[in-house]
Amino acid sequence: MYTRSMKNLKAGFTLIELMVVVAIIGILATVAMPQYSKFQAKARQSEVKIALGAANSVESSFTIENNSFTGCLSNIGFGRDGTKFYYTLGFATGSSAGTCGPSSNGGTCLAYNWTTTIGTPNVDVNGTTCADTDTFTSFKASVGDGGTLSVTGDLTSITPATAVSTTTYKIGATGVILKGAANQDQWTIDNQSALVNTKSGLN
Repeated sequence: MYTRSMKNLKAGFTLIELMVVVAIIGILATVAMPQYSKFQAKARQSEVKIALGAANSVESSFTIENNSFTGCLSNIGFGRDGTKFYYTLGFATGSSAGTCGPSSNGGTCLAYNWTTTIGTPNVDVNGTTCADTDTFTSFKASVGDGGTLSVTGDLTSITPATAVSTTTYKIGATGVILKGAANQDQWTIDNQSALVNTKSGLN
């Protein structure tokens, strides 16, 4: 009996048994992989939440000292560490061309300091200005999760639109976080610290 049992063990698995195991593994992989991809995409959203929170903080600190917001994010202390970013973030080109400055008159939001000429009314004179380009008013994504959507994203596609003025702002972010998604994942944060996922990139 002992010898017969050992022979049976040495016989191993049949081809049919191996095929059944492979089929089961294939089915499990088919079900699990899309869920794993969505789990990864949700984890990538932490990038935009942290970055928009940091942008909100520098704008809030800036207006305490200057009585105005500004579109010049990099000049007031916002930046990103590293080289791998899924989201383009900031103000869309042209959305920082409004009026900023302590008196809300005469100054541009592409400045980050002003002098005020006293008069009727007071007029803000631009001090140092910044360019309405990447690394000043906005920061481009460097990676995406494949598919047909543009990696760098387009901040002008965000609704409601990004904007900045003396008393209000709305900063946007857009990125490709899920391969094959129909939409870019889009977010905004405003001067009331309201963080909103305006368009989901998880489907």
